[in-house]
Amino acid sequence: MKNLINILLFLGFAGVISLIIYKQNQRSKHVPEFLLGKVSIDNIEVERRVKGKILPAEEVKVKSKINGVVREIFIEVGDKVKKGQQVASIQTLAEPVEIENLKSVVKVSSIQFEASRLVYEREKKLFLSGLLSKADFETVETQYKQAEERLHSAEKKLQMATTGVITTEKELSNIIYAPAAGTVLSLNCKIGSPVIKQNNYNEGTTIATIANMDSLMFLGKIMVKDLSKIKVGDSLKIETTLIEDTCLTGIVTKVFPKGEEQGGIVKFPIEAYVEPCEHRLWGGVNATAHWTLEKRENVPCLEEKYLRYEGDSCFVWRKFETGEFLKSPVKTGLSDGLKTEIVEGVEPDEKVKLPEEV
Repeated sequence: MKNLINILLFLGFAGVISLIIYKQNQRSKHVPEFLLGKVSIDNIEVERRVKGKILPAEEVKVKSKINGVVREIFIEVGDKVKKGQQVASIQTLAEPVEIENLKSVVKVSSIQFEASRLVYEREKKLFLSGLLSKADFETVETQYKQAEERLHSAEKKLQMATTGVITTEKELSNIIYAPAAGTVLSLNCKIGSPVIKQNNYNEGTTIATIANMDSLMFLGKIMVKDLSKIKVGDSLKIETTLIEDTCLTGIVTKVFPKGEEQGGIVKFPIEAYVEPCEHRLWGGVNATAHWTLEKRENVPCLEEKYLRYEGDSCFVWRKFETGEFLKSPVKTGLSDGLKTEIVEGVEPDEKVKLPEEV
């Protein structure tokens, strides 16, 4: 009796094990269609992306040649100006001692000019009468013109110091002119702001910044590992939220030889010329540039989620003629992180399932 019970228990246990194995086999054969994948012919492109900004390729800073305060501003931010257009006027603030010295220079120059004029008129009569050689007359004429120029220069300097306004010649004018054509990006001074002139020892006060907005560049920073993957002349695709569904084209013009450390990571700045487009662009907008590292066209591909990596090997669960999905090795190629090139091991349109849990 006891032996019979043992036999029945053994048969029952064996039956349960067999049922479990059967269910497992059935489950491996019948996988819902939406969980299956297949190898398809597609293109794979590996890209590198870098964030940066779109900026004017050239910016010109407008500076003054005289000291003083801003008296008047003739432009506004966003205005388009031409080369030589008036930007601002400067009111000079000369000290009394300086004004007195300039008045003295004007008086001395006036006396010298008057003396030279009398000599010139007298010598001119002698020259016209034939009593003076041409060479001697030319010497007197030169001295007269030099005295006249010294007087005019002294008078203009005195006028500048006392009134702050010169109505002649840009060299001594209190009017600041645009050195180049472009769009006004910023005004750095207001009426009444002090201005320091530009010279060999001082860069001077920037009154305004002008840039040609038709010539733009992309400025970004790349990692050290990307230095060998980009060079001058490479083409970039540039995306910005300013222009949706459109990629700008950029050409790398410079890769800086020295990196900059940010948060403990060294990055190298790059510049790229942005080719003109039909859309209006703004300086300072954020942009993302990307370029192709490798590309495969019309190759068998499989989504990355259907692959199982074990060490240096890769496996998939293929569907065989029996209807079962069995683990099979495959050889892979290029991957973009979403799909991977299948070199061998699985044929196009062959179905696979998600990897089984270990």
